[in-house]
Amino acid sequence: MSGTSAGDSGVRMPAEWEPHTRTWMSWPPSGYIEGDDAESDRARAAWAAVALAVARFEPVTMLVDPADEAYARAALGDAVEIMVVPLDDSWMRDNGPTFVHTADGLAGVDWVFNGWGAQDWATWDKDAQVARLICANTGVPAISSPMVNEGGGIHVDGAGTVLVTRTVQLGQGRNPDWTQEQVEAELARTLGVDRVIWIERGLTRDYEQFGTRGHIDIVACFTPDGAVLVHDQRNPEHPDHEVTAEVMAVMREAGLTVI
Repeated sequence: MSGTSAGDSGVRMPAEWEPHTRTWMSWPPSGYIEGDDAESDRARAAWAAVALAVARFEPVTMLVDPADEAYARAALGDAVEIMVVPLDDSWMRDNGPTFVHTADGLAGVDWVFNGWGAQDWATWDKDAQVARLICANTGVPAISSPMVNEGGGIHVDGAGTVLVTRTVQLGQGRNPDWTQEQVEAELARTLGVDRVIWIERGLTRDYEQFGTRGHIDIVACFTPDGAVLVHDQRNPEHPDHEVTAEVMAVMREAGLTVI
């Protein structure tokens, strides 16, 4: 756990429970889903079901690769807005902009995206452009960051604190030459935070072939009352039992209530 202050940047990333006006998603591009055509159809049906459910309550924009436009339009109808953009993958939270409030209004942080640490199974030339394309399309200013990061690798309380893991922001493949202080200063500049709580590692299976190497979004998150929800592995024979204990210890040392 560490605290940092880079002055008032005039930026604030809101907490995930705060009101927002739109949901952004990415349609799974052709060849993205492993398996036969039937399995791909089932996966895309799941994406469509989520988008259509959300669209009952707020606008949804779905990014769709040009090769999949006809398929996506047939599945989504008129309920979901479609933005045709070349895609490699379908994880909007990770390669899309991180929206923040500034003194001048809404802005989007454009992190460097490199396929979750330049992993050998990933491609990312197209996805690396997604954040800036969305900002340009919506007329929202982009805040360029030189730091490799993903939306799933950060979690804020909306009041100045962010959770991160060392194996993401400081890990090999992302920012191996950065110091902890440099990461904290960049998070202060782009998100407006003044407190960074560092978790040593993520969940065990997240370090397998197709994992993110430690995203915080499946480890812990804040609640509106300031407490923290932590993934709790109670089986002492499971490797995440130790991870859970470490995470809870860090949170309590930071003065947070763990639930």
